[in-house]
Amino acid sequence: SLTGKTLSDFGETVNGRTTYRLLADIDFYGIQSEVLLPIGYYEAKAFQHIFDGEGHSISNLILPNKNTNTNIVADFSGLFGCIGEEGIVKNLHLNQVSTTENTTSTRIGGIAAQNKGLILYCSVQNSMFHEIEKVGGICGSLSPTGYIVNCYTKYNYFHLADGYKSGGIAGDGNGNIINCYTYANRYNTISDSYSGGIAGESNSGI
Repeated sequence: SLTGKTLSDFGETVNGRTTYRLLADIDFYGIQSEVLLPIGYYEAKAFQHIFDGEGHSISNLILPNKNTNTNIVADFSGLFGCIGEEGIVKNLHLNQVSTTENTTSTRIGGIAAQNKGLILYCSVQNSMFHEIEKVGGICGSLSPTGYIVNCYTKYNYFHLADGYKSGGIAGDGNGNIINCYTYANRYNTISDSYSGGIAGESNSGI
């Protein structure tokens, strides 16, 4: 039972930095997960700690957005909204994640809408993303300070709108993508849209 527990019950704090651990697989099937808040749901609330999935998976999550929870800043839709420069998300796997068809979020990612920190040993598979502007299997927008390392995506479907960007790893990949791969993703590309197995667009990324 979770009765009486607080967020601190699920983390260990050392020198002001907390590590949160996922201790079991979570399946959101039949649960209205689209009304939840993303972790670090906008830049001022960016996640600056450590989240360790310990190899577990989260399944059937409907990514929340501004239309499903008015507390969300319209820019961000993902399990994490924004991972800050000190934030680390690792050892986490998402399966059968989806967006709502009427999402207004301009950055969408399975793990994070925006990443300024480190995403390590994560995967997203069997998921569907409806795109507004920038969408990626791992993250929608990868900032110059951000890293995605040893991650993969496969069997995902990206539904692109006119002029927008999607990538198997990152929609807008202006940070560092290292030792990652994608496999058997599908991109519904139309005129003036950008899609790529790794990134939809990368102006300054590695």
